[in-house]
This record gives sequence, structure tokens and C-alpha cells, in this order.
Amino acid sequence: MKEINIKIACFCISFVFKNSDEIFLNEVFQRYNSFLTKQKSNFRILTILNKEISFKETSVKLVFKNQKIFEIKREDFYFDGKTLIIKPNIYSFDSFLRIFMSVNLVKKNGFLLHTAGIKINKSAVLFVGKSGSGKTTISEMVKDNFEVLSDELLPIIVNKNGAYTYSSPFWGSMKRPYNKWMKLPVKNINFISKSDDFKIKKISFKSAYIKILKCLMNFNHDINVLSNIAHYACLLLSVSNYSILYFPKDKRKFIKGLFDNFIKG
Repeated sequence: MKEINIKIACFCISFVFKNSDEIFLNEVFQRYNSFLTKQKSNFRILTILNKEISFKETSVKLVFKNQKIFEIKREDFYFDGKTLIIKPNIYSFDSFLRIFMSVNLVKKNGFLLHTAGIKINKSAVLFVGKSGSGKTTISEMVKDNFEVLSDELLPIIVNKNGAYTYSSPFWGSMKRPYNKWMKLPVKNINFISKSDDFKIKKISFKSAYIKILKCLMNFNHDINVLSNIAHYACLLLSVSNYSILYFPKDKRKFIKGLFDNFIKG
């Protein structure tokens, strides 16, 4: 049986494929190449590829058996806590991983956040926003000057030492560069808004808190989990600088703004 180990944030997930589909497995290797690992896995998932499956759930359904074991069901995959039955489709596999990570990150004081991110001076600068806000546009503008962590979705973990993000295999429409696994402290959070000029505007904690809650990825609606995630979002803001960043599509203006505000300043 083929085994693939993927490291995302602080988790190593081992997928043991009971059957093989070479085209699909090659797609998995290509998409997650930077995140393949030989480290000991936290999770070992027996994976069965089935082209014919079609469950009735068109949206994600989570069922918790206890604090450790949970089921995930969607029309193109079913996970019972140990075994994953899934269509040999890279988008289905990526969707499962996103859902799986969103559930498990909460156990480590974390969550998935809709944000682009880049590395500046050994720390992460985040550009937070919903779909269509400009995360990919910003990532495309800076890719030749900075290491891009993702143009869409990043894992965040908050602990007694501060807030951290990680490079991510979860991307939007931007062509994926080769980005190695990285862990970086979060120093600046920018809620992005399109404009003709580069401008940074300070906002209140309340405004920032509301904005960040709207950009979390979460499928678990348990009241205790929601309360924990809200608390972690609050902690993230308490240890970071946050503001609204009005950004132009002019690459020169944007790079100059980054340099003046996050490097030179």
C-alpha cells in the first residue's frame, strides 16, 4: 500500500492508500510536494479511492462521536475517524484536508484564516479578507520580492509565546510557487481594501475582532468550540499590530508602501 505523509502546521498526517490511482497520486505529490515529510504521524488515515461514490450530503456534515473521533461527510468523501473513502479527485482531497485541519487546529489553540501572507524580516505579514478582496492580487504583486505563504488560507496557532502562522498548501487561483514548510511569528495583520493609493488606517480592537471573525474557516458549530475559536482570535489580535490596508493594483506603489511601512519603518 502506498503511504504519503503530509505536514501542515504542527500536524503530520499519514494517508495509507489501500488502492492505487497513479494519475491521482501524482497530483497529490505535485500539490503537496513541499509539505511531504518522514516525521512520525499524528494521524494515520486508511484511504480508499472510489470513483463511483456519491453521498447525499451536498454540504459538509460533521458528526462527533467523542472529543477525539469525528466523522466528516460530503457528497464526494466520507471519513469515519479512521478510514477515508474519497473520489480520486485532487480538489476533493484538498477540501477534506482543509476541513480536517480546521477541526484539529482548534485542539492546538488555532484555526484556519482566510488570509494571504508573506515573510518579512523573519515574521509574517497577513492580508486578511474574504473571497474577492484582493488576497491573490497582492500575492501576485509581491511574489518576486517576498516569500508568499499562501494567497488564500493559513493556519494560525496562539500560545503563551505569541501567535504563529505556517506556510500552507492551501492556495487560491495563484500558481503555487515552491514554498517550503515554515513557522513564523505573526506581527502585522492587515484587513485589505482596494484603493488607488497605498494607505494604512488604524482601527479599534472591536472593529478588527469583528472583521477577523468573518474570515475564519470553521465547520464545527458546537458552542464550546465556537467560544474557543473566538477566544483564540481575540488572543491573536492582542499580540499583533492590526489595521486596514488600502492597496493599489499598481505594483510599484504597493511594493514601495510595504517597504516604507514594514521594512524601513
